[in-house]
Amino acid sequence: MNKKRKNLIILITIMLLIPTIYLLINIVYSKYISYPKWVKNYLQNKYSENMIITDTYMSDFGYCAVVSPETEPDLKFSVRGKYIDTYLERALEYEAEQKFNNIYPEYTCVAQMFGYESITTPFEELYTLYEKHNRPANWNEIPEYIRLERLRINTNQYIDEELVNNIVNTILLSDVKTSIIEIYDGRQQHIFRFDTINNAFMPN
Repeated sequence: MNKKRKNLIILITIMLLIPTIYLLINIVYSKYISYPKWVKNYLQNKYSENMIITDTYMSDFGYCAVVSPETEPDLKFSVRGKYIDTYLERALEYEAEQKFNNIYPEYTCVAQMFGYESITTPFEELYTLYEKHNRPANWNEIPEYIRLERLRINTNQYIDEELVNNIVNTILLSDVKTSIIEIYDGRQQHIFRFDTINNAFMPN
């Protein structure tokens, strides 16, 4: 009887140890390998200057990093990382950029979510949707009021008013939800804000 009890205790201990060890391995991998690699790639893709990661820490929304430009080490800002191994807001930015670049591959498009560079997010619904589907939310699943802060289009080519309007209408029709559209052709900047009453982008 004692032997059976002893074997049962050993079995229960092993059953408890396996998920604990797996969880610890996942935490270590995420913090020291996966997350730093993502931060480095993110900074290289988003900024032209070299960025230095000065610190990493855990917040309520996952891993965060404090970064500084190599040329201005005193200038520090936060980059929020991921939630349950998925960069939700970055996924939405990427999807918006892909939608636009498929139509206008000759232009550079940069999408930015509200609050992306801060530690907290104003859109907890994104995390609720992630928990529900176990993946980043698609555009057609996102509540209408959740939008990108801005969609910035850069080009060295001259863009006339007709082409500007075509770009704006294309963004509207392609369901890339953004509050602001900025179009810069090296000569001048065109800014449009989304008007919820008219359901259209209006010149700023």
